[in-house]
This record gives sequence, C-alpha cells and structure tokens, in this order.
Amino acid sequence: DRFREAYAYATKKGLAPPSANSPQFSLAVPRCEVWPTSHSISGADHLPQIEWYREHNIELLCWEVLAKGFMAQAEKWPEAEVDTSTFDCNYEMGTDEWRLQQIQKAYCNKDNYRRRRIAVKLAEQHGLKLSQVATLFALSTGKHISVIFGSTNERHIDDMMGLQDLFLDAEAMYCLAGKKAKEQFAKQKVWGSASNTNAVKLPGVKTTIVGFRSQNVKQKADNKVAPLRARFDEEEQDTIEKD
Repeated sequence: DRFREAYAYATKKGLAPPSANSPQFSLAVPRCEVWPTSHSISGADHLPQIEWYREHNIELLCWEVLAKGFMAQAEKWPEAEVDTSTFDCNYEMGTDEWRLQQIQKAYCNKDNYRRRRIAVKLAEQHGLKLSQVATLFALSTGKHISVIFGSTNERHIDDMMGLQDLFLDAEAMYCLAGKKAKEQFAKQKVWGSASNTNAVKLPGVKTTIVGFRSQNVKQKADNKVAPLRARFDEEEQDTIEKD
C-alpha cells in the first residue's frame, strides 16, 4: 500500500507523516475499480485498513458515499433493468456510455441491492431518507471518517444537515454490512455523527459541497438509531445471516 509506505518512510526519516487520505467509501461496495487509479475502502475486507488509519490518527475524507445516486434513490437502476451484457463493451473512455458502464459495473450487483433494500427499511422506520442512512453508515464506521457530499438541489443539502447528532448503532451497522463485518465491528467502537455545527458548507458555481467531520461531535442517546435487526421479517433475516 503506497500510503503505508509513505507513512513508514516519513516516520523512519523523522519527517511529518501524512495525516489524511481520500478514498472511496460507501455502503454500496464496488465490485471493481470505480474510476482508473482510484482506491476504495468499502466492504468488510477493508475494515482492518480503516482501523489502521484510526490507530495512526489519520483522517479519511471519503468521496462517492452515495455511489453516484445508487444509495440516494431506491428506484435508481432497478436490478431487473440493468443490462449486465454492456459491462464488457469497449466504450471510449470519458464518454457518457463509459461512465455509466463504470458506475453500474461497480455498484449494480446483488449484494448492493440487498444493502439498499435494508437501508430503505431503516430509513422508513425512522423517518429518514435513503441518502441519510447511507451517509450515516460511513460516518458511523469511525470518528476519523468524514464525507464529501455535493448536490445542485438545496433540499438535498438540508437532508444532510438534518443528520445532527444521529448515528447508527452496532446492530444497525451489522444489518447493513452483513455477517462478515459483524466480528470486525465488534472489535471497535462503532461511533459517528454529523453535526450542523461541524458541517462546512462550501458554495460552488453549480454545486454546494458539504464536508462532514465526525470528530468532536456530541452523541445524544435519544436521537440514536435504535437496534433494528428484530424488525426484519424471517426471509430478510435469513438473507442477513448468510451474507
């Protein structure tokens, strides 16, 4: 890992080591490289890496948390309508066809559709939106994790600002991430929040960016997203157990 090598080199030479990194991180785990040369820490396999960053006090500023809208709109790219035969087409890099191919090939798979369905249920049960639950998932993975959110719609920005003092507890995280992640989550303190007092709004030409910092924010037990596993029916629970 190039980042770890840079950190080790700086430490060995008595230099200031890097203190932040910016990987892709989402509830929707990409099955392949989303964009050329990009790096993802999504999925249970990367939890030890996320823990390493925490142990070394390294901030993670994560992008594409909503997986290009896959985790923002429950009806986006319905599973039955995605043409997987296009995933191997040789589109010209940079074209609209190439971009759609990259996104769908990375995010449109059975496991991610399952995660999205569960996230939708969590959102419905607590008066939230899918995008809010997906963002909370990233923030609740660790207090050293921050996210970048951009939208041309002011209401979407308000949705993110509305996450003040909310976080997902371990049971909700387990339901979303699957059985494989349960043991790893149990080893660390699942903690995270987004606060209006810590979110930074950066107006752009066409897009407003909100950067959420999950450090130094208060947790309020009365706003905590409660354990939700028992509220799934038998078939859904069986799917969670097998994942």
